[in-house]
Amino acid sequence: MISKRTCIMLISILMGFSAFSQEIILMNSLTNDSTINLTGCSALLYDSGGPDGNYSNNENYMVTICIPDGYPMLISVTINTEGSSYDYLTIYEGTSTSGTPIAYRLGGSLVLDPNSFLLSTSCATFVWHSDESANRSGFEIEINCQICQDYTVAIVSDAQYDDDDNYYFGCSGASFSAQIDFPHNNETYEQTIENTSFLWYVFDNKSIQSYEGMGLDELTDSLDPGAYAIRLTTTDANRCTVVSEDVYFNISVPPTFVGTTASSDVYLGTEVSLIGVVNPIESRPSEIHDVYNNEQICLVDNTYLEWSICLSVTDFTQGQSIQSETDIESIGMQIEHSWMGELDIIIQCPNGQSMTLFNRSCVGGYFGEPIDYDEVGVNSSCDGPEWVGIGYDYYWTPENNNGLMSANCPGTSIPLPAGNYQPVDSFSNLIGCPLNGEWCILIWDELDIDDGTVFRTEIHFSDNITPAPSFQNTFGNEMWWEGDALQYEGMGANNIAIPTTLGQVEYTFSATDNFGCTYDTTLYVNVLPAGINDEISGDEILVFPNPVNDMLTITSSEVISEIEIVNDRGQIVRRMDVNGNTAVCNVSELASGVYVVRIYTIRPFTSTGSVSEAHGAGSVIERKFVKE
Repeated sequence: MISKRTCIMLISILMGFSAFSQEIILMNSLTNDSTINLTGCSALLYDSGGPDGNYSNNENYMVTICIPDGYPMLISVTINTEGSSYDYLTIYEGTSTSGTPIAYRLGGSLVLDPNSFLLSTSCATFVWHSDESANRSGFEIEINCQICQDYTVAIVSDAQYDDDDNYYFGCSGASFSAQIDFPHNNETYEQTIENTSFLWYVFDNKSIQSYEGMGLDELTDSLDPGAYAIRLTTTDANRCTVVSEDVYFNISVPPTFVGTTASSDVYLGTEVSLIGVVNPIESRPSEIHDVYNNEQICLVDNTYLEWSICLSVTDFTQGQSIQSETDIESIGMQIEHSWMGELDIIIQCPNGQSMTLFNRSCVGGYFGEPIDYDEVGVNSSCDGPEWVGIGYDYYWTPENNNGLMSANCPGTSIPLPAGNYQPVDSFSNLIGCPLNGEWCILIWDELDIDDGTVFRTEIHFSDNITPAPSFQNTFGNEMWWEGDALQYEGMGANNIAIPTTLGQVEYTFSATDNFGCTYDTTLYVNVLPAGINDEISGDEILVFPNPVNDMLTITSSEVISEIEIVNDRGQIVRRMDVNGNTAVCNVSELASGVYVVRIYTIRPFTSTGSVSEAHGAGSVIERKFVKE
């Protein structure tokens, strides 16, 4: 047997209250169907047996308890009953059973993890039932105000900020941190970054990533290029929660450099043409308004189980929210489950607002065509395909439906027809819900018999909701080349180089976008020895060194009769008779620049040669070189 605490606790509350003793309340015929308004911030709620006794048989009691207005309620539960199918407690937020359910059919020797529940209201409604058979020590529920010292939290970044459009922009690698202020620290309890829990959500157009930890006041993971919304939820040492304003961030998208070219093979001393091309890529969120979760969920046999099936929505702009009942066209689920009467199905939007889709009606009816296997505690749905039935597609819509599921209940062991139905609550419950974030389908199972399977969940938003805008980085004049012997200095997408070294030479083209992010691509040019004239098949003419300071050397397998050096205006600035295979010319007095050397060659006489060969007919070959 789980023992109950018998002591009466005193709590001192320093924010608006003096010390109040802890009230003790029993759920019995005297308090049944009543609302008890606490004068203080602490109470213990017991079954009819009180702190030391057992509850009685055949009890059906309901009581609503409210703490002082303006404080969320925190409850902690200890319970020991015959079993949750026989003697059980259900808790709702608010002043009636129409409020959001906090816990269903708590019972048995149940160790709750966690055993505490933080409500969003100042009131809770407790409903107790016991049957005609055995009874036990029952329950003890500790009720307290959630005392909070107000604090603020904001997300800041080292990236640039656009005041007009309210978003950060920058390059991959930008960091985010929490700017948190505890102006009331130590008035009632201690608040520090170290004892505060941080939960970061990063939304993009594909998924939601989360990062959680105590003292995690900085988000250090680099984000991939694209558009993001970032949200931070903080919970201090007294379980008080503050959610930051969403921050929107555009991270520069790398361009492609298709069309950027450089000559692949060139001879030493010849020009390399460098052409730079930047192709920006648009970052466009998905415009699909239909969001799916195709994970197969086993709804197993057991009591008081809850499943949460969440869908990530990221396609919309900052601050967009549900404005009307028709902004959501439908909420869908493909499901099979025996005994519909034990399920509650609720949708919860990113800010916690909720709408009940279905609640414990059509007792005996089926969702889809289940495998009806009623062995308590057997995880039959997950034991293999032999226990998985056939799911039907059910949709809850604001209009054009067949009415409530409860108004269309089938007979025992008969499937509810697939199709469109009206939810229990109105779609107006969701007005004001943020569009971006996690939308979760919550399923509660009250009994420890029957099971089922959810095959797919989906939300269909109206096409008239505008998705988030795309963005595309732009590239202005900040483009340049880097490499050996460039002919033009400064910015420019195009350039010319005259390589000065043999082998593979690299040239890098860079460009900076409007976010200040620089990207580059590198091309490689293969520089060969000074070229081979087509008329001298297989023979080489070398001009070196290139570039040259003083002595320029020209060698040839053919006899060189003379050379001429021509400047960039076409003027001959040097002429030299050679009559040999090597010529060495002093160019030290020439001005720096690009020159052409004309090489006149003579083919040697052969005994079988023609008259022209006998007279030394040859070729004229030109090579460029750079005078430093």
